[in-house]
Parts: sequence; C-alpha cells; structure tokens
Amino acid sequence: MSCHTTYDNLSLEELERRRLELLLEEAKEAARESLRGWVRWRHPEWKEIPWFHDVLADELDAWLESEKSEILVVTMPPGHSKSTYVEEAIARAIGLDPTREVGVVSFNQEKAEPRLENIIDAIKSRSFREVFPALRTPDMAPRPKDQSNAKETAKQVSLVDRRGRKTGGRIVAAGINVGLTSGRYDIIAIDDPIKDSKHVRSPTVREDQWQFFMRVCDTRDKVGSPIKICVIQTRWHLDDLSGRLLKRLGHRIRHVHFEALRSKVDHPADPREPGEALWPIVKTKETWEDMRRVDAAGFFALAQGNPSKEGGDIIKDDWINRYTHLPDGPGTYYQSWDPKAGSEAAASSELIGLLAFVPDAHPNRVYLYDARWGRLNTPDSMALFDAIQSTYPWSRCAARFVENKGDGITICQVYKHVHTGIIPVEPRGQGNKEERLRAVSYLIEGGCLYVPGDPVNQPAWVPLFLHQLTNYPATAHDDWVDALSQLLSQLYLQDKDIDGETEQRREQLALEELERQVFGSDFDIDDDPFGGGWP
Repeated sequence: MSCHTTYDNLSLEELERRRLELLLEEAKEAARESLRGWVRWRHPEWKEIPWFHDVLADELDAWLESEKSEILVVTMPPGHSKSTYVEEAIARAIGLDPTREVGVVSFNQEKAEPRLENIIDAIKSRSFREVFPALRTPDMAPRPKDQSNAKETAKQVSLVDRRGRKTGGRIVAAGINVGLTSGRYDIIAIDDPIKDSKHVRSPTVREDQWQFFMRVCDTRDKVGSPIKICVIQTRWHLDDLSGRLLKRLGHRIRHVHFEALRSKVDHPADPREPGEALWPIVKTKETWEDMRRVDAAGFFALAQGNPSKEGGDIIKDDWINRYTHLPDGPGTYYQSWDPKAGSEAAASSELIGLLAFVPDAHPNRVYLYDARWGRLNTPDSMALFDAIQSTYPWSRCAARFVENKGDGITICQVYKHVHTGIIPVEPRGQGNKEERLRAVSYLIEGGCLYVPGDPVNQPAWVPLFLHQLTNYPATAHDDWVDALSQLLSQLYLQDKDIDGETEQRREQLALEELERQVFGSDFDIDDDPFGGGWP
C-alpha cells in the first residue's frame, strides 16, 4: 500500500491557489515582523526599493523596539521618502499596539495635518485591514466652517476597535506654533520643523524650536514607559533643531544620514563609491553637481547634510577675487599637496593638490589655476601625483610643497629624485589647522587670492574649495584649507614662526601694496619717484 501526500489528488489550479495562499500568509507575517516586510506588503507597486530605504526601515524598527527613550534623527536630501517611511512606521506601530498615543508635529498646523492624513490613509487601506483586522478605520471629522482659527488648533483622532470601543490610542497633529495637547505620548514625530532658509536664519525661531522640543516633546513620556521621538528634516543650518540635538544630546541620538553624493563614511551599510548619487532615478549625480556649482552653500546643507556658519569665522567671501584669464607676462607656478592621513580609500580625509600661479608683475597675488582631489588609497594617491607632473602647466612648477605626513611621507621618499622641486613641509603651528589658516588670513583679506571663473561658470573644484574655506572651522573637513594654508605659508611666511610675531612681514607686504597703488605696478622700492633720491 503506497503512501501519498495530501496534494497528490489536487488539480494544478488548486495547487497554485494553495501556493498563493501560503505566499500571502508569509507576506502578511513579514509585514507584522518588520517595516521592510510592511512596506513591501503595503506598496507592491514599488518594484525596486533602494538599499537606503531598507537601512532606514531597519533603523526605524530598532528605534521603536528599543527599551530606552531614544531620539531618532533622520537627515537626508529632500525628496528621498524619509517622511513616507516614518509615516508607514507609525501606522504599523499603531496596528501592532492600538493603545499607542502618537503626536505628529510640523513647523505649522497647515503642514502637520497632511502627515496625520497620510497615517490615517494607511490605516484605512485594505492592506492594513488584512494584517491588523482588530482596528477600525478612524474618522477625521471636518472642521466646522465657522471656526476662524482652524489652522491654529491641534487636531486629534481617537482610535477604536472593531466594536467601536476606544482603544485608548490617539493621533494628534500640531504645529510647533500651536503645541501638542495635554497628555502623554508613546511616539512623537517632528517632521519638517523648518519652513525655509529665511525662517531658520532667525535665532528666535531656532530657540523657539529648541524650547518646544525640550519643554513640550521631551517631557511627555509616560511613567515607566520610554518615549520615542523622531526628528525628520533636511538640514538647513548648523544650529537647526537636528544640529542642536546632535551637539547637545548626542548620547541619546540614533542618527540616520545619507549624503546626496557620497563624500565620506556616513553609514557602514552605504555601498556607494565616493561621488555616486544616493537615488539616481530621483536625482542624478549630474543634477546634484549642477546645484553644487550654482549654489554651493545650499548643496552642502540640503543635499549633503553639512551646513556651515554663515560667512565663516576666519575667511570672508568678499575677500576672494575672481579671474577669467591669467595675467600676461612671466610668473612662477607652485604646487601644494595635502595628502591623505590614512591608507584606506574610505577615510574621511582627501588628497588635495593645488596648482597656483604667481605673476612676476604682482608677486603678492596668488592665482589658483587647477586642482586634483579625491579619497584614494596610497598607491592611487602616488600614481595621481606622479602622472600629473608630466602635464602642462603642472610640469612647469618651480616648487612642489608636500605635507610630510601620512601619504605625503611616501610621496616625498619615492619621487624626490624623480621630480625636481619637491619640498617636504612639516606642519607648522603646533599642528593646529585653524591657527595655520589664521596666520595667512591677513594675506587673503588683503586681496592676494584669486580663483577662476564666476559663480555660474567655474571649474568643479572651485565651489568645494570656497565652501570649505569660507565656512571653516564650522565645516566637517579641512583638506582644502590645509593645502591653501601650506601654499601661502611657504610663499610668504617662511621667515617667521606661525606661533610668533609676523609684523615685519605684514609691514613689508603693506608697504609694497601701497607703493603699487600710488606709483603703479612697475615701481621698485629702490627707484626714486621724485628724482632726488630718498632722504
């Protein structure tokens, strides 16, 4: 007597139906188990989910499941679905526990209510009912037409079960200017607390947002239960709400951040090579680079999440001159290299090489002409340095200043007998990079520095250089600053220690500039403009 499985007598159609039922149940279980599974269940139309969405989903799961009162800060470029994922995470969290009390906050009431509506839409969906059948669809009652201050009042939706009984859960939508209603919360999501760049430039606005977070949001936890607060925003300012949280409450922060164009190690799961776009189907690398050329400050804040202090602390924007053509006549080319400090390509520092021209007619002017940069490993850094020396006008340099540190030590040792003029430079100023820049800042303030192009038509490296220079030390990196400080120091400050006085050199440069303005560029200090000799 043979033994047959229970499927032996089923038709192919019945077998296929049961297979689909099994897959359906597996998909439902996955939706209950994780936000990744929930998103795939809720949005089957999303055919290709990018890798960083899965990372964000995992971080949201870990935040909600933590037994501590964690603050999740999500900073990503605009238009990359960070708000959508937080809304879906909240809807799923309510499905798992309908007693949860949730606050949804934006910079004003008008922007907060659409966040609430998106969560309600998710709960109303058929896909939600199939996974979480115990919760009835909550209704959003329309505001009375005669309520003149409708936009200035928080809106609340109570959650009910299938029998119409209140679960104890609720969702409240409020603008920062309105404030959350009284009571305690399990989850508070602060989405887009900033209206625009003008809004965030106000110190009063930034302080109001901080006080709202500390005195309203962070005090609403339930006794014996952790409160989960999430701040979702595109960065606008160094001192915006995310910036203050990261600086002042870092021990409580879970930070999820991805750059539009990868330039540094911002997450261990990031598979991109430096320079690759985060979500190319939404915004390509070329589009982001166009923004960087036209609006460098906006690019670094909104796209890269690296806003800086306005105007900088050391170098001002209006100190830097522009040029379209190098001046006629003879002059001298110089190179300045700030090599990477480590051997790994993904290290936070870059290899920076600057090419500068100093005309004989104006020896106190430095025209930056070209640059090479990148996060390269040691062999590639050396290969780049070697190859560029044979190209014009890099090949015409009288001196090649190389910081004698990190990869620079290897470059100097290997190529000192191959390429003439290599000068190992020991870092000056007791290793203080800010001090080195301040030591040459008076030269830049005096108008010595020129960069090519105009704000619209300029080489790709110019906005990178200017952003870091004019915002240092607020910027996260300093490689371009180091290369420039080294160049100017080697050209003009070799007779003085950066830690000591430089008044003699300052006076000399000031005198030469005064002579140029009064007597013209061809005047020499030994000449007698009055025909009778100097007294």
